[in-house]
Amino acid sequence: MAWHSENYFGWPNSTFPIQQGIHLSLHSRYNKPQAWMDIVSRYAVTGDEWFVRLSMVPVDIAGPLRAAYGPQISDVFARAPIPQGIAIPYNQIYQEPHS
Repeated sequence: MAWHSENYFGWPNSTFPIQQGIHLSLHSRYNKPQAWMDIVSRYAVTGDEWFVRLSMVPVDIAGPLRAAYGPQISDVFARAPIPQGIAIPYNQIYQEPHS
C-alpha cells in the first residue's frame, strides 16, 4: 500500500490509501491516460469515488512557488546540488513497478 495526495502541501489530511502498482498508474495518467481510465472503469462503483474525480489535466503545483521565488525554484538540483563525486544509482531514483 502507498499513500496518494494531489496536494502534498495538505499532507496528511488529503491522503488516500492506494495499492502501489495502481499508484504508479495514477501518477502516469497524463502520459498514459487509457491505462488509468481502464483502472477507473474497473474499480469505480458509484462514480463519486475520489479516484474517479481526479483531473486528467496536469496541474503545475510548483507554479505558486516559482511566482514567489523565481524560475530557479523548479530546478531542485541547482538549489541543492549533489556533491561532485557522489553517484546515485539509477535504480534508487527510478524504479520499475514490481509484478
